[in-house]
Amino acid sequence: MFRIRRTALLAGLLVLGGCAEYWAKPGGTPAMFERTRLECEQRAFGMLPQVFVPVQVGGGYFTGQETRCTRNGENQNCYTTPGYYVPPAYSMMDQNSSARSNVTRSCLIANGWIPTDDEKAAIAITNSPPPAPIQPPPAPAKKQP
Repeated sequence: MFRIRRTALLAGLLVLGGCAEYWAKPGGTPAMFERTRLECEQRAFGMLPQVFVPVQVGGGYFTGQETRCTRNGENQNCYTTPGYYVPPAYSMMDQNSSARSNVTRSCLIANGWIPTDDEKAAIAITNSPPPAPIQPPPAPAKKQP
């Protein structure tokens, strides 16, 4: 029961860039992932702090002149307004955002987390046992004289 709940939680932990990306680690838990993710994000922010710059998100343009008419009985009144300039639209954007995401992602991978686009693959990886520690080779036997 715990394993099913753990994998369901872990599979949906992280969404980056609008596409679902699942993170898994053999024997991993959601708490382990959150702790690692927070450490990686802190490291990334230390390396690449937020730097906001204005970015043009819409071009400037001129509107055309407009004529409107109204009718009052047999009389018709028309008036024309000239066109006008609409300046470009700007927004503030963090220029380090993408690089910071890459640093965070690399840190997670370096800590044994595996990104996958497939939820079932993430669950299978998470449910697999952690790799066995590497054992040093046995010491050579001493020769008897």
